[in-house]
Amino acid sequence: MTLVFAADWLLQPVPGADPETFRSLDAQIDDLSGRVYGDLPSRVRRIACNLLHYGSGSLEEAAEVLSVHPRTLDRNLQRFGTTYRQLRDECKQALASHLLVETELSIPEMPTDSTMPASLPFPERLAAGTAPPPQHGVRADGRP
Repeated sequence: MTLVFAADWLLQPVPGADPETFRSLDAQIDDLSGRVYGDLPSRVRRIACNLLHYGSGSLEEAAEVLSVHPRTLDRNLQRFGTTYRQLRDECKQALASHLLVETELSIPEMPTDSTMPASLPFPERLAAGTAPPPQHGVRADGRP
């Protein structure tokens, strides 16, 4: 079914339209959008860090968690002056710092690729950066 009408109809005012109600509703939408997207980079950073522990940490995975298309996620992050890659890299740096400080891994043992499968034993997943970091004061081998 196709609806066809003259283009000049689009220039006609909407009967019953109230400019003040429009401004009020538009302000409410802006307020709600700010609540939803206001902390988007922080939320995406947490998601990226979790994904790095258990998967590849890809933009596509993060977008799936948020139920949006990857391009939509990237576009929304650009509004905040960041990208998914920057947020994910912050997570990688934090994880590497944590592993250097809280474990006895040397720099050559540090993860270079966080795409190791979660089916690996814990020490190998930890070395690959895909296992949750150990608790403070507990080494990867379980000794205090």
